[in-house]
Amino acid sequence: MIEKWIDKLADTWMGIDLGGFGQVYSPYMVGNAGYPSSIDPSDLANQVIALNIPGPLNPGDYGISAPKRAFYTGMTQFHLAPNGDMAHLQRILPWYGRIMSAAVANPTLDGTVELFWIANREDAITFANNISFGNETPHWAMSVRWNVKENYDSDYRGWLSS
Repeated sequence: MIEKWIDKLADTWMGIDLGGFGQVYSPYMVGNAGYPSSIDPSDLANQVIALNIPGPLNPGDYGISAPKRAFYTGMTQFHLAPNGDMAHLQRILPWYGRIMSAAVANPTLDGTVELFWIANREDAITFANNISFGNETPHWAMSVRWNVKENYDSDYRGWLSS
């Protein structure tokens, strides 16, 4: 069930080592929920904000003898710089590797899923400039598309029988 692992994904992103240059903040969606309705780009001078956005669920084939697996897709937006100034590119470029390293280091999200991985598609990790929510200052961000394969043999028995 997504509520068992979505905060582990936030922990994975918050574990990215910035070598003393700030931190990654990824708000929980379940535990200590404090998911923001917007962000303040001025906060991006000292931290990166990673927002996880769940997408579609494919419940897969299920039945008495079928393996019970669910397949989720989603996206994480990494808000990386306080504005859209091109001078931030040098600071942003290492994020491709940081994101990939974090994903590869925790493929089961601390044992809560069968497999978590960055989507295998051309736009799996993309740069975006001039991202803004509402009246915020446009700023640099990266979008990361991911997949989760979850085994729900015991968690969804009530759901399947209803």
